[in-house]
Amino acid sequence: MDVDTNSPVTAATEVQSNGQSASTSADTAPSSSSSAQTTITGRKSSSEVWLYATKSDDGQLATCKLCNYTCTSSSHSTSTIRYHLIRKHKKHNFLLNTTASSSTNKIKISEHLKKELHELCYNAVITDSRTFNDFRKEGMLAIFDRLMPGYTPPHRNQIASKLKILNNYHHKLLKQELQEVEQLGLTFDFWTSRCSISFLCITGHWFQDDFTYISKIIDFSYFNERHTGINISSLLTNRLTALNINDKVVSITCDGAENMSSACRTLDENIHKIWCCAHRLHLVITNGLGFWFKENKNKNNNEASSSSTTMTTTRITTADVTPISNDGFFNTNWPDELNEDGSEAAADMHGSTTNDEDEENSSSEDLEELNHSIENEDFDQTEDHSLIDDNWSMDVEDHINPIEVLVLIINLLKKCRAIATTIKRSTIISEFFRKEQALLKINKTITIDCKTRWNSTFFLIDSMIRCKAILLKLFNEKHSLSLRREHIDKLTTIELLTENWNTVSSLRLVLNPFYLATTMLSGKNYPSVGLAFHAIQKL
Repeated sequence: MDVDTNSPVTAATEVQSNGQSASTSADTAPSSSSSAQTTITGRKSSSEVWLYATKSDDGQLATCKLCNYTCTSSSHSTSTIRYHLIRKHKKHNFLLNTTASSSTNKIKISEHLKKELHELCYNAVITDSRTFNDFRKEGMLAIFDRLMPGYTPPHRNQIASKLKILNNYHHKLLKQELQEVEQLGLTFDFWTSRCSISFLCITGHWFQDDFTYISKIIDFSYFNERHTGINISSLLTNRLTALNINDKVVSITCDGAENMSSACRTLDENIHKIWCCAHRLHLVITNGLGFWFKENKNKNNNEASSSSTTMTTTRITTADVTPISNDGFFNTNWPDELNEDGSEAAADMHGSTTNDEDEENSSSEDLEELNHSIENEDFDQTEDHSLIDDNWSMDVEDHINPIEVLVLIINLLKKCRAIATTIKRSTIISEFFRKEQALLKINKTITIDCKTRWNSTFFLIDSMIRCKAILLKLFNEKHSLSLRREHIDKLTTIELLTENWNTVSSLRLVLNPFYLATTMLSGKNYPSVGLAFHAIQKL
């Protein structure tokens, strides 16, 4: 009969035949049931190592049953006693299976190739905005192992460290480049992430000696303070000082918020302040056509049964422009706005000097002031103001109440926004919409607008027209869909009638030139301040 040389019986026999001392427990084969020893903590020792060793009651020591060798086994570790059994008693069956891990390690790649692949990974993180741990995920590792066996992509800590080095390197290059610049203009604005973290982005614009135009982000800073003019000015001063360009800035372009205006005045009175023309075009559309006007119902205190409905304005959070009068599109001097006591108006992030409740309470006065300023607009006839004169007012028919027009527009936009929201929130309607899109080959979805996004209302109107066929079919077949009664009633309420579609088409016709003008003025690779004149004149 063949004898297993690795069995406990053979091992004990070999020990005794060599004249070595062996414990009584080693004279007989350890029972297989001993592999499930229970420690003092109640934990079962399931490792086969304990067939040949005994663990102390406190679990800190292990004693070999074959030679009474004692070693530490802290935290129930079997590494030391396993190594002893392999080395002294030739128990090679306790060797760990490292074939899978060693197969890759056997393949070596050159350091030059490894460095090159690492650089490609760093560049991918920057270019594609990837997370730092993307390359160490299981699927990515499988791809790397298949394409380049032996290569391990960089760890997220390596990537973070490398990006810090790259940031410092490019910051030094930027400082060297700006040393050669004699004059430059700045544009800056706030940006908020989805986590509500605020950043201030500063872009520099200048010409090189060969008249090559350069537009480059020179700073992108985390901003965790109140967005007051003093705090913004302080941050700007620190960033410009760090780049050694404090005395080279000749102009700053930003929106019309009072906090931005105050920051520019605090920074340097000699720097020209330019109100972003694209931002003003946005205000012309949103305020002129009442895209975000609200209809408030105020009850009479004396007569509880009577109520009056007035159309009021809400300030656009990024428009935040207190001066309503037309002070000239190219006037680089900011209007100084003071309170009754002579102090500057306090401004929050977007220059709003009142909270939402105060704005709603004073909205009637805002509209009255707006109408009064339009009616009493007085331009200097000695200059050519045709590019900014409200010539459209002469074409408005006298019998049409402008408030009724604003009510018509805002009610239509409410319907359009409700349609966009309903399609997004209803699973059945969304599925119906997707099927019709594929059937009609319409690669367009209805996107809801936002008061802070330029041309977003134009995109809403444009998407409504492009998806008109789908919407008409949805309204006609709403009863055949598996919708609840309240959803059917809502679709009936927001359904666009023929006159509504006519107004939608008219709005698109009006908004399209403003969209084209804003797009032109938003260019990065060419100076746009000179184009503003032609854009406004064309409009």
